[in-house]
Amino acid sequence: MTDYNVEKHIYEKETENNKGEKEEKKSAGLSVKVENQVIERKKDTITFKANIKNVTGMEVGKLSIILNIYDSKGKLVEKKKVFLANSLKDGKSVPFTYSLKDPEGKITRFDYSFEGIVYKPANKEE
Repeated sequence: MTDYNVEKHIYEKETENNKGEKEEKKSAGLSVKVENQVIERKKDTITFKANIKNVTGMEVGKLSIILNIYDSKGKLVEKKKVFLANSLKDGKSVPFTYSLKDPEGKITRFDYSFEGIVYKPANKEE
């Protein structure tokens, strides 16, 4: 199986420093690291295990992983969004496990992306 870490998206949220400003959604690179990734196939079940680490330098809220699972022909078999954490401070990790049935053995690859809100540090000015 192959994994492709695709472009990640985050959205800035109003914090202490920018209250009153119009909320603006921006897309940017989210530095989330996937560590200790393990993919197991047992009988008709595939399990993906990893630790998801925040390396943004800032706190990330409402962090989710989006898995795209494909067959050998590149056809999307399943797309699943899984919530990881309400809040993940910089340098901290959260464990992640996802299992799915594949009785016909068609699944050959997947990719993943992340969604979340990056909170600007309250003591930093732009």
